[in-house]
Amino acid sequence: MNRARRGLIRVARGEDEAALADTDRGLELARTAKDLQLLGPVLVMRANVLNSVGRREEASALLTEVLRGESLSFVKQGAFADDLIGLAWIARDLGRGDELDAILGSDDESSWRGPTKAVLRGDPAAAADALESLRSDTAAAYTRYRGGLELMAEGRSAEGDELLRKALEFHRKAGATGYVREAEDLLSTVTSHADSRRTTPS
Repeated sequence: MNRARRGLIRVARGEDEAALADTDRGLELARTAKDLQLLGPVLVMRANVLNSVGRREEASALLTEVLRGESLSFVKQGAFADDLIGLAWIARDLGRGDELDAILGSDDESSWRGPTKAVLRGDPAAAADALESLRSDTAAAYTRYRGGLELMAEGRSAEGDELLRKALEFHRKAGATGYVREAEDLLSTVTSHADSRRTTPS
């Protein structure tokens, strides 16, 4: 599992090839061990990295394996909030949020159910705040980063700006240079466009 988790750190730093290698090896080891408690989270981590580099079909295949397999119960236990939150983002990205939402149901009273459901319903700010209250700062920062990107793409610049700037505070300290670079570039572009509109004669 440590190998796969290092892959997530590397993708956050923009080291995509190293991230792919780490999660590939991590998944190979997890399958060899035949331990569902290990396999579930590693499948999520591998799918997360594949999805982040645009390999959506492969990510979707692993998502299917998680959602329809016995290892999902170990992901749902929320030993690592990052895994369940990562699963929620992957499901949303691949248009399968409703499928995961139905699987989670309404009878799961774990601490992570609230923020996971908030991600699935498109409320990243609420999800991040809940994760922060649970002291899952990494998952909270990732959720603000992803939510900020989505809001910016939807033209909701003020809301997106707020989430991205909060995420940047954490990611700069954590050395997540890939996430920092993408967020800073987007914020700079939006600021430049806003300045241009203010200075352009009507």
